[in-house]
Amino acid sequence: MEHEVLRRGREVDGPALRSKTFHERADLLSDLAVRVRSARADLLAACAEDGVAPADAAHDVDAGIAEVRGLANRAKRELPDDVVLVAAETTPLNRGGSLVAQRLSTSPTGVVVHVTALGLPVWSTLRGVGAALLAGAASVVKPSRHTAAATRALVSCLDGVAQVVPDAAVLDLLTPGDTVSFSGSPETARRVRDRLDQVPLLTDTGSLGWAVLGPDVEAGTPAFDRFVARLVADLTGHAGQRPLAARRAMVPAALLDHVVDAVRDALAGVEVGPVARPDRLLRAVKSLRDAAEVVFGDPGRGPVLLRAADPELPEPHTVEAFGPVCTVMPWSSVAHAGSLVSRGDRAITGWAATSDPDLLRALVLAGGRFTQLGHGREAPALDPVLGFLRTGELRADPDAVGAVTGRWVPGGARRTSEVHPLRKYLPELRVGDTAVAGPRVVTAEDVRRFADLTGDHYYLHTDEEAAARNPVYRGIIAHGYLVVSLAAGLFITPEQGPVVANYGMERLRFLAPVRPGDALTVTLTAQRITPRPNAEYGEVRWDVDVANQDGTSVVRYELLTLIADRPAG
Repeated sequence: MEHEVLRRGREVDGPALRSKTFHERADLLSDLAVRVRSARADLLAACAEDGVAPADAAHDVDAGIAEVRGLANRAKRELPDDVVLVAAETTPLNRGGSLVAQRLSTSPTGVVVHVTALGLPVWSTLRGVGAALLAGAASVVKPSRHTAAATRALVSCLDGVAQVVPDAAVLDLLTPGDTVSFSGSPETARRVRDRLDQVPLLTDTGSLGWAVLGPDVEAGTPAFDRFVARLVADLTGHAGQRPLAARRAMVPAALLDHVVDAVRDALAGVEVGPVARPDRLLRAVKSLRDAAEVVFGDPGRGPVLLRAADPELPEPHTVEAFGPVCTVMPWSSVAHAGSLVSRGDRAITGWAATSDPDLLRALVLAGGRFTQLGHGREAPALDPVLGFLRTGELRADPDAVGAVTGRWVPGGARRTSEVHPLRKYLPELRVGDTAVAGPRVVTAEDVRRFADLTGDHYYLHTDEEAAARNPVYRGIIAHGYLVVSLAAGLFITPEQGPVVANYGMERLRFLAPVRPGDALTVTLTAQRITPRPNAEYGEVRWDVDVANQDGTSVVRYELLTLIADRPAG
C-alpha cells in the first residue's frame, strides 16, 4: 500500500500541482475549504469516534477551515502568479553587472509526509497539507492512532492533494526528494529522524508554549479576565492537548496568587475528555512537583495547575507534559520575563496580555513567535510554505536570469520600437520593452516654483548661502520629488489608451543630487507582466531609471501600473 501511495504522490498528484502557479494552487485551497465545510458533519462524527468532545471537535474543524481560507487569501496577496518564487533583488557579482546572482524557490519533486500531532488533528492536518499544496507538493498523512478516524474522514475530502497511510512504515520508503513534516514530542522526533536516510525533516516540537501577563494589567480588569480565560481554554480544550497551549504562565510577582486563584476558581467543576497518555501525564506532574506545588487538579487525569514560587528552577522549562498542565510562576522585571520565555528552548510560540512596549520588545528578543492577546484569530503564516520549497541560486548573465524568471533584470537587453510601451495593450507588451525620453534641463526656476507649490522650502532647495555650508551637498539641489515628477512628464503619453491606472511606486531611491542646470534622461523598461485572470487588465511593473547628463543614475524606482488587454468598448 505504501509503495502505491508514494508512487501516486510522486508521479500523478505532485506533477499536477507543480504545473500550477501559486495563485492557481490558492484557488485549489479555497475549493478545498468549501469541500471540508461541506463535510463538517461527517468530520464531527469522526472526531466523536476518536473520543473528542463535541465542543472541541467543532473548534478543531472550524479552525482548520479558517486556516485554509486564510492561507489561500494570504498566498493570493503575497505570492506571485507563477511557479517560481523569485527573491526581490539580484546581486551583481562583478563590476560591470554582466554576472548576477538570483535566489529562486521552486516546488519539491517528492511528497511531503505529515506525521500529525495528537491535539487538533483536523487543524494541524489542514495546516500542513495546505502549506504543502501551495508549495506544489502532494501530501501523505500518517495520523496518530488516537485521531485516525478524524484524519481518514478529512483526507477523503482531499483527493488529488493528500492520501493517508496507517503506520510509520512509509518512512522507510522515502527518498532524498521527499520531506517529512513532524509535530509532536522531541523524543518521537528523534525516533523519526533515526528512520530517515538523507530525507529532510521539518519539526514542530514546541510543547512548552508560554503565556505572559504584562505589568500594565491589573486584577479584576477585562484584560486580566481575558488572560485567565485563555489559560483555562488551553487547559481544557481538547483535553488540554492542543499543540500550541501554554504550559508556562509568567505573571508579575504581585499578581501570582491572584492569577492562581482566578484560574483555580474557573477550573472548578470543569470536566475534560480523557487524556491519551495518562501515564506520561503522571510522570510529568511528578517531575514538576520538584519545582512547584499542585494547587488544582488530578495528576492522573487533568487539568493540573501548579504554582512555582521560584521560576529559576529548571523543571517547568524542561518537562513536557503533552497534556492539560500549566505552571504559573512570577517574573520580577520585563527582562526577567523575557529570560524565562527563552528558557523553554522548544517553545516556538506563545501569547501575551500586555500593551507595555518594553515587555513586547523583551519577548521579541527572547525569540519565537507570539501573539498579543485581544486581537482576534492570528492570520496563517506562509513560513511552512517556504519551508517546503526548494531554494537555490542561479548565477548567470542578466538575460539568462530573465529568461528563467520571466522578469527584466538590470543589465539585461532592452528593446525600443516606434510604438511607446505605454501605448501597447497587454498582449502586445513584452518584458524588456523600453522607452527613453529626454533630456530635460532642470532650472533654478523649476526648483523655486516647486517649493512654492508644495510648501517645501527646506534650505537645501531655497537658501543658497545655507546650502553652500552643507558638508554633503555644498549648494542648492532640486527636490527629489521634483525629479520624480519631471521624469513622469518625460515618459507619460497624454492620450487615453492602455494605461488604466498608476497605483504606486516601490523601491524609490534618490541616488545622487540634481542641481539646477543638470539635464535628465529617463529610461522606462517593462520589468514584469502579470495578467489578472477574469479581468480586462493586468499588472505591469516598470523599472524607471533617471540619469543626468553624465549618465549617472540620480533616481531609480519601480512604477506599478494596470494595463488594459484591449481597447475600451
